[in-house]
Amino acid sequence: MATFLFFLLLLLVPNALGIEHITNYCVPNKTTYTPNSTYYHNLDDLLLLFTQESNSSIELFSNKTVGKRPPDIVYGLYLCREDIFPIDCLNCLIKASKELTEHCLIQKEAIRWSDYCMLHYADHSVLWNMEVDPIDYECNKANISKLETEQKRFQDIVVDMMDKLVVMASNNSKRSAYKEAIYNGTQRVFGLMQCTHDLSGSDCDRCLRTHVSHLVNELCGGKAGGRLLTPSCNFRYEKYPFYDFQTQEDEQKAPSTTQDKKKKSYLKIVAVITPVCVFLALLVIIVALIERRRRRKHVTRKLSMNGTDDNETVTEQSLQIDLKTIEAATANFSDDNKVGEGGFGSVYKVYLTPYNHLKFGIEKTSKW
Repeated sequence: MATFLFFLLLLLVPNALGIEHITNYCVPNKTTYTPNSTYYHNLDDLLLLFTQESNSSIELFSNKTVGKRPPDIVYGLYLCREDIFPIDCLNCLIKASKELTEHCLIQKEAIRWSDYCMLHYADHSVLWNMEVDPIDYECNKANISKLETEQKRFQDIVVDMMDKLVVMASNNSKRSAYKEAIYNGTQRVFGLMQCTHDLSGSDCDRCLRTHVSHLVNELCGGKAGGRLLTPSCNFRYEKYPFYDFQTQEDEQKAPSTTQDKKKKSYLKIVAVITPVCVFLALLVIIVALIERRRRRKHVTRKLSMNGTDDNETVTEQSLQIDLKTIEAATANFSDDNKVGEGGFGSVYKVYLTPYNHLKFGIEKTSKW
């Protein structure tokens, strides 16, 4: 039972928490660098600058250039999701810097996308230009419906919501927007869009609009969610709220919000595990009660059969014998059948034909 519970939790917990999307992309056919070269050290300095400033940066976006002359100049930028706190952005960048440089050991240009941040560095300028290549995308594995008509209706609602998000994000100084829409009367779908802050409003609009219909209707057609990421913009939609926006004013009023978020995540885990544990506990109790009842109903006793070593199973109900039968079996408690004295009275030897000549002793109390 414990093993069953363990494997059940392994199945449920990842679904409750979700698995982080991570892509480390080493841009092919580009120049490379060697360890301990000038470019190598400039890249280290760039990543260090990013992790030093992100903890205090409110914009959750930055771009830097390190180096004096080509080909050793390193250009870079990072973009964190607008609904996370600076400390979460910092943690994401520290992890991204370590894993991306380990994955792309000698490539001068590399990009990392994850749920909370994007990191991009190269030996050429990555600012002020809309870059839509390379593209990374992922679709929710769940289907929205088996019916094509329902799939089409869902896709139309998502495209309409995303079109509105494009306008909102491209006209927002932070180049970010989120929104939700209703479908099937009560069900909701959630969307989030972002562009790097260096893009103009028109470039942000073009970057996002280029891919919306392609992702929703083709790449992830019929699926319950999806995301698409490029070096300059990204967007995502799901049937569940995957973002958690909070204003800076709210954060100042509640300085323990980060701890609250962790507490909420913990409570989500508990909310999933507790019903499972309760169900399994009830199942164990029910099985135990059924087994106990079965044993009570079929209590067995081993009785010696005619002086042999053979055993016969007899139920408790079958051993309930009335006084008249006992008197007949003992010849009205004749001394010929008496075998001794017990703690409560005389003990008699009894033979009962209806019970396959079972032989056993019976004690007659002094009050009988």
